[in-house]
Amino acid sequence: MASAQPNKIAGIAVNKIAVLSTVLVFIGAIIVVAISWGIINGFTGFAVGKVSVISLLIILFSLLCGGVISQLLKTRLKRLSAQLHIVNETLPLLIAKRYEKVDEHLHPLSEPAVASEISLISDQLRKLAVSTANIDDQAARRVRDCYSQTDAFRLQLEHVRRLISNAQMLIMTINDRLEIQFFNRYAEKITGVIADDIVDIGAGNLFSSIDWRETERHYQALLAGHIKMAHQETEIIDGDGHIRNIWWLHSLLDDPESQQILSVGHDITDEKGVEKRVVWLSSHDALTGLTNAIKFQEAFVESLANAQRYDKHHTMQYLHFDFPMYQKLDSHLTQQMTDEMRVSIADALQQLIRQTDTLARINEHDFVILQPETTDAGRQRFTEKLLSHMAELNLTTPVKKLPVCVHIGVIDYPYQNAEASELFAFAELAAVRAKHQDAKTSSYHVFEPNEQTANELKDRVFWKKRIQNALQKQQFVMHYQPVMALASQRIVGYEGFLRLLDEETGEALPAGKFIDIAEKQGLIEEIDQFVLKQMFAKAAASRESMSQQL
Repeated sequence: MASAQPNKIAGIAVNKIAVLSTVLVFIGAIIVVAISWGIINGFTGFAVGKVSVISLLIILFSLLCGGVISQLLKTRLKRLSAQLHIVNETLPLLIAKRYEKVDEHLHPLSEPAVASEISLISDQLRKLAVSTANIDDQAARRVRDCYSQTDAFRLQLEHVRRLISNAQMLIMTINDRLEIQFFNRYAEKITGVIADDIVDIGAGNLFSSIDWRETERHYQALLAGHIKMAHQETEIIDGDGHIRNIWWLHSLLDDPESQQILSVGHDITDEKGVEKRVVWLSSHDALTGLTNAIKFQEAFVESLANAQRYDKHHTMQYLHFDFPMYQKLDSHLTQQMTDEMRVSIADALQQLIRQTDTLARINEHDFVILQPETTDAGRQRFTEKLLSHMAELNLTTPVKKLPVCVHIGVIDYPYQNAEASELFAFAELAAVRAKHQDAKTSSYHVFEPNEQTANELKDRVFWKKRIQNALQKQQFVMHYQPVMALASQRIVGYEGFLRLLDEETGEALPAGKFIDIAEKQGLIEEIDQFVLKQMFAKAAASRESMSQQL
């Protein structure tokens, strides 16, 4: 319909032009012929007849010319209309982005007979199609790139979310109203609280009232910009009702739209347990759980000071169990059996002592009991009761039962002006006296000073000072003896022997002269450290020497 209307209008215009051209040609021709003939013949009747005939011929000729012109114009206009129709149909293709059809549709306009204007329009349409197609391709590529980047970012974001959600850390965010906005899965696991139940709820519901005061102070300082981060340690109750120790790191998120606090918590309950265990082991015996020698010395010094300040009567009982003797009596005795016996002795002693008493295991063979505010009669009853209960214990081996034998040294304190270390030595000597009375039967001996005791104490003090000086002045030396495998006749190791050099003579004294006193006086650990350092240094030097030889 759109193309038919221009064709109809063009046809009417052509007809009008053809008629007008015929009339003008006819009138002009008559005038020219009439004037010419009249001038030549003087306008006679015959001449008028001839003029009429000529005019008629001219009219016929004019009509013929007008028809021809009309036909030529119609043909030209029809061709132009068809070309415009092609152009008109190309535009919807461009709008529909069917660029590959544009060149194909405009192909008829490539012929030489096409009007220059139409040809120019056709060329511009082709260029427009090409440029528009390029723009669309670029836009499509950018859209695809955006989608790809968006997918990659979405995958990364999802990965980060999974990491945060599954991270073995408590992670939560808090807004400026101190309300929880995010609560990860591990936080749910540790606290036993579902995220949906705590999001948009005040963070104070997660902490105890004491911990929350500190946490709130940190949060307010972060929001005010006074600090950049803060850390604290809190306790929370988990889903099973157990106390969990959480170490928190609080920081302010870089968010221009709103203030958000990031709180990351690390569950240090196990570490705390190990720490407590280490602290506990520093003051307790690992096998029996009793107070160890170090803690006992502190307790004894404090007990002696209280007895002296308030003029009280306290008692120390030194219990010696000769476990090496049991090994001689039965070769089937193992270390595990001996340790089990030590635990049984510790349990039995704990059943006997009062709540105010202190029970300690100070070395492999000996236990000590401190009893505040005792009397001579009460101390004697307790000692006899102690011997009675120990007699009921037996060290069982695969072949026999060995009765437990204990020798007890008893001393009451304060004693004159004796210090804690001297009192401890007195009690130890009393236990030795009890053992000398009967090595195979349990017995006790109350400390009584005499000349022999004084000499023994003097000897112990002398060796204690000598050992301390040797440690300070590096007077301990190691001697090494090679260990050879008889089958291969090759040296497979070295046996180390500790010696103490005499300051005056330079003589190397064997370990038997000082090891026992070092153990009793708490100096054996320093000697052990010296021996280990010397042996490691020797091993390193030997390895380096062998590598140089190779």
